[in-house]
Amino acid sequence: MAKNKQEKFTVSIKAAIGSRLSDEDAKKAYTVLQRLLKKNGGKFTPKQVLEAARNKRSPLHGLFDWDDSTAAEKWRVHQARILIASIKYDVKTSTIEFEQRAFERIVSSREELPLALPGPGYISIAAATNIPSFEQQLLEQAMKQLQLFKERYAKCSEVFTTLRPVFQAIDRIEKSVEEKLRSKAA
Repeated sequence: MAKNKQEKFTVSIKAAIGSRLSDEDAKKAYTVLQRLLKKNGGKFTPKQVLEAARNKRSPLHGLFDWDDSTAAEKWRVHQARILIASIKYDVKTSTIEFEQRAFERIVSSREELPLALPGPGYISIAAATNIPSFEQQLLEQAMKQLQLFKERYAKCSEVFTTLRPVFQAIDRIEKSVEEKLRSKAA
């Protein structure tokens, strides 16, 4: 019977791509969150994290907005994002049924939407699929989400063999999208 060799590896803490945290902030926050795990029987809640951050000496304190007026406005903007994402089309045909977000986030220019401010915002899914540059943005966003899913669960594929067909499908989709984007660029 062959013995399994233990492969040596290192693990480091860093901020997620796109996060507003620096890697150093992420390391400090990780330490506090580990303490919260121990203190609270192996799990913690966002409320417990907030309570730990209230102390001005906490490494988490500076990661929160403690000015109630600006924090309230940021919370309302966050609620608006949740509201926008909560509106769906319920699409039914004789053979399939699915839900589709009614609005998608894109970045536009004056040329694409002359009456709107340039920059990020939301448009109807119908408009997003009828304007080539927006359709491409949606495709790129979808690909990023698939890649994130794959990265998150790929390391578990040995244990969760049921995900292998999903990873293979993602690989096929990635190749197809790359070909489509290359042909549009040519």
